[in-house]
Amino acid sequence: MDALFPFGFPWPTAMYLTFYVVTAAIYAVFMHYTLAGALVLAIGRLRVLAHRRASRGPEAETVSLGLLEHVVEDWLPVMLGMAITAGVAPLLFLQILYKQSFYTANLLLFHRFMLLLPALIVAYYMLYLQRSKKLHAWGPWPRAAAVIVVALCFGYTAWAWAENHLLSLHREDWGEFYGSGRWFFPDSELWPRLGYTITAAFATFALVVGWQLAWGRRGHDPGSLDLAARQLRLLALLGLFASAFEAILWYLWLETPAQAALRSILAMPYGVLVFLGIAVQTACWLPVNGGARLTPRRLVIATAGAVGTMLGAVVAREVRRLVALDLSALEESHRQAARVGGMAVFLTFFLVNALVIAACVWIVKRDIAPAR
Repeated sequence: MDALFPFGFPWPTAMYLTFYVVTAAIYAVFMHYTLAGALVLAIGRLRVLAHRRASRGPEAETVSLGLLEHVVEDWLPVMLGMAITAGVAPLLFLQILYKQSFYTANLLLFHRFMLLLPALIVAYYMLYLQRSKKLHAWGPWPRAAAVIVVALCFGYTAWAWAENHLLSLHREDWGEFYGSGRWFFPDSELWPRLGYTITAAFATFALVVGWQLAWGRRGHDPGSLDLAARQLRLLALLGLFASAFEAILWYLWLETPAQAALRSILAMPYGVLVFLGIAVQTACWLPVNGGARLTPRRLVIATAGAVGTMLGAVVAREVRRLVALDLSALEESHRQAARVGGMAVFLTFFLVNALVIAACVWIVKRDIAPAR
């Protein structure tokens, strides 16, 4: 591991590592939107309930969600569908790359890990249910409860994946974990890793919503747009600062071999890329005090920073895994997989899915009214 990631590995392994990192970063965009968006919408609905409870008289009925929450409410269902679709590709590459460790962690966490499916199904239908007219007629509490359930389901999904990832790295604990019959795998690395995922999600979410507001600028009330821009600035900066802190905390929590690998040529440039991207995004968000500052030029620069941060973070996570696992023992299986000839099929369907997702975004953008 004395070469820059993914160089230094046999070409089949390097190819699968590269495809995994790229597809995992694409998936992270949609995952971050759904995770942070559900939390923002839940907080927004609780805020409305609190204001209505504090108000008296007819004015209480005028308290409603702001522009930011309305945008999220419209887009969350389609973003969840995109996250599920985009998550298929990195999951396939994960199975090719790590096989035994990945499958073993799934089996050891079987009951808890399989709860991901009902959690995502419940979240998917709750997103549509909380917008239904019938639920709206029941009052604000049921709609708030539905969004809170969605946020809890997404939070559980993030936790389960992080726990699965960490268990797959600790082969020495598999026997004891199985023999004890435990359902949870407590590990000190879990909390900074999960904390980074959640906090970084807000920065990505703010950027994507910034693009959505910039595209629909002409249809929005200027006052509402200015308020939404300031809210996005706050979310982005909090997410960037907190995720930088969580990244440092995660590094300090690691064992010495993992820290040494992250400081080596294998991963160090990507670590620098993470914090450089955070700095670029911070510089772009600091001047945003109104909707007029959400210019395409500013958003393009912030997007470049976000891409660097996301790719760097995924690579750092994989280097952590490479230190814990003996990937050289799997190189022959990678060669065999590369000879199967399915890469052309994957790339074809990857392109088809990308076009379908782009069409879905265009249809939703066209059909959603920009102002309410």
